[in-house]
Amino acid sequence: MRDSMLHGGPDDAGIFHAPAVPLSFGVRRLSLLDLSMQGHQPMLTADGRYSIAFNGELYNFADIRRELQQAGHIFHSGTDTEVALKAYVQWGLDCFQRFNGMFALAVYDQTANTLTLARDHAGMKPLYYYFNAQQRQCYFGSEVRSFHQVRPGWPEDEHWRIRFLAYGHMPEPHTTLKHVYSLPKGHYMHIQLDSFQQHTQAWHQPYNGPVLLHGAAANDALHQSIEA
Repeated sequence: MRDSMLHGGPDDAGIFHAPAVPLSFGVRRLSLLDLSMQGHQPMLTADGRYSIAFNGELYNFADIRRELQQAGHIFHSGTDTEVALKAYVQWGLDCFQRFNGMFALAVYDQTANTLTLARDHAGMKPLYYYFNAQQRQCYFGSEVRSFHQVRPGWPEDEHWRIRFLAYGHMPEPHTTLKHVYSLPKGHYMHIQLDSFQQHTQAWHQPYNGPVLLHGAAANDALHQSIEA
């Protein structure tokens, strides 16, 4: 699955195997912020409790990093991956509300034995998954093609062509593969690996306020916000 996405991450590759459960992360890395091996993924905390696979960019990672440093966290790289990892350590599932960027990520908590998948609020970065509680299986990746490495000839969704012709694109959460879905944008999936129970929840609520269509109305709203 990892190497089927070599074109998207030509700079580095890594594998993490959880010691206590049958769980693995595979990452192909495109180095942007920190070109050194300090940015190698999957990335683990110093105590080994948390591990992360991260794809994307946090635009406000410097601000979050400073806040985490004030809380006592020490950083060993210049990556936003480490910021995302330690933000999860500090704030748990609430950390996503602090993120401004495009990302898809997975975090494993060895002590709590949980896996969390999350996706940015605009859906800029894809995150596809297959989840089967009865068989205790969960596969996920940045591209649908990677699932063919799990099961050669993975069956197609028989309706994908109809959806594509009707909409001109593949509407979420559907994909071209059967039982493989896109995690909704602005959502996380939290899986308790002991029971293999999961719940998916929105961490971002889209703005549904009034839309200003005229310059005069926008000018008035701006002045009101300044006076407030």
